Amino acid sequence: MTRRRFKEMHDYDWFPGVWRRGMTDFLSCFATWFFQYEPVFPLIAGMMRKSGLYKLHDYCSGGSGYLLSLLRYLRENGVTAAGVELSDKYPNLDAFERIAGRSGGAVSYTAVPVDALNPSCGGPELRLMFSAMHHFSLDELESVINRARLDNCAIGLFDYCGWNPFRAIPQLILLVPHIFILMPFAGSFSWGKMFWTYIIPAIPLALLTDAVISRWNGYSPAELQAVIDRLPDNTYKWEAGSLPNLLCTGKVVYLTGFPVKQTN
Repeated sequence: MTRRRFKEMHDYDWFPGVWRRGMTDFLSCFATWFFQYEPVFPLIAGMMRKSGLYKLHDYCSGGSGYLLSLLRYLRENGVTAAGVELSDKYPNLDAFERIAGRSGGAVSYTAVPVDALNPSCGGPELRLMFSAMHHFSLDELESVINRARLDNCAIGLFDYCGWNPFRAIPQLILLVPHIFILMPFAGSFSWGKMFWTYIIPAIPLALLTDAVISRWNGYSPAELQAVIDRLPDNTYKWEAGSLPNLLCTGKVVYLTGFPVKQTN
């Protein structure tokens, strides 16, 4: 039975920018500090080697701090990315500038809004999305995947908001103290973020609300496999699955695909 989907608060145009920046900074900090995406880094390295696509484009980038961890992993394992571009429908330019500055020139960004449903094709690339699948319906995800296929791009979609109510409840309970502990270290310091976190807790309330919605909207590997099964026969290698994160606090759900015909 298909679950009814709900839109997250920070997906609305009216949502205050300082709240959205606080939320994306926290989510990026949490993903980085708790190693949420390290288990899928080998999958990304493998796609790059097998497809021959070393240019990375990250969509729905948010706070994007985990990309520095990805670049470090790739360098340590003999894979050199030919640049990483950050983009978002609501770009967190402060975070983008900070990450680009710390990357030693490996990271660039697009300052104007970029919709993952309508990407501009700058040539073959590996398109990445972290913590974003649950923002899209299955039909929209199929559109994103088909667009990558038609543009001859590889694609990797990764999300730790999988659909598992038994795991989600303790995660949501622990989220609140983590917000108040980590916020001073999330992104650049901002009195606005501090005010809307500790004086009037609008950011924590929005984070908790969106966390409930994101867990509800999250997908299982079986649901992603159903999307793959609807794709036309082609020369792509597709895979859907999940991997436990390094602290065993959850799983990263993923969908990957790359053009086999470019295999070295």
